[in-house]
Amino acid sequence: MITRKILSYPFQFFNLIPAFCRLLQVPLFSLILATTLPVNAFASEEVPHYQSSESLEKLVHDFVKQKVDQHLKNPQIAINPISNRLQLGKCLTPIDLEDKTPDKFAGRMSFKLSCSNPEWKLYVTANIDGEVPVIIAVRGIIRGATIKSSEVQLTYVPFKQARRGSMKHLKGVIGMRSKRGIAPNSIITVKMLQPPYLVFKNQPIKIVTYAGTVKVETEGVALESGTNQQQIPVRNTSSKKIIKGIVIAPNTVWVP
Repeated sequence: MITRKILSYPFQFFNLIPAFCRLLQVPLFSLILATTLPVNAFASEEVPHYQSSESLEKLVHDFVKQKVDQHLKNPQIAINPISNRLQLGKCLTPIDLEDKTPDKFAGRMSFKLSCSNPEWKLYVTANIDGEVPVIIAVRGIIRGATIKSSEVQLTYVPFKQARRGSMKHLKGVIGMRSKRGIAPNSIITVKMLQPPYLVFKNQPIKIVTYAGTVKVETEGVALESGTNQQQIPVRNTSSKKIIKGIVIAPNTVWVP
């Protein structure tokens, strides 16, 4: 008899639950859910204590992309991964990024990341590839020839194929003279070029000199071709006298 009464108590308790819910105006489902969920179910998510490697890599990637977009076509950016085992405190201030290779727009680059609160620093490297502009010869150019616009063109090649000192702008090539013969489809470099002639051999020129503050101009003939500031022999047309002058402008020589 005692055993039956003890066993009946739990069932009597559960029979009272619906009445208890009506009294408190609480849905039965909510009461059951609240009593069965774990204690930490309503706790807020834990705030990370460490700076994630992904956020640091993205910071470098975004900086590099902005840096190279105006210099490379189809840039390919590879950030060397930052180890997840590196435990840097979550930075409470903006992270400072210093470009250690500011003059490079392709190849291997290095960056310094630092935080002031908490204080830490980290070096990150990246490898950048893409296509760079170069000037190529569309036909053969003989040694000493003045390069014409019809003989060169702008194109893009992979960074690793571009030669050191490659010319990137047409205006820096057209009008220059070739130091040596240039084969068709060759990438033109600065070492292949020399300044253009402003005065040409056996062509008429203007000889300028000064008598005190008075400027005197006479006609003459260049006996050699010359570039800017180069000294060449010229002949005075009137006196037939051969003198030396300095090229100062197209078809103009100054005699000190």
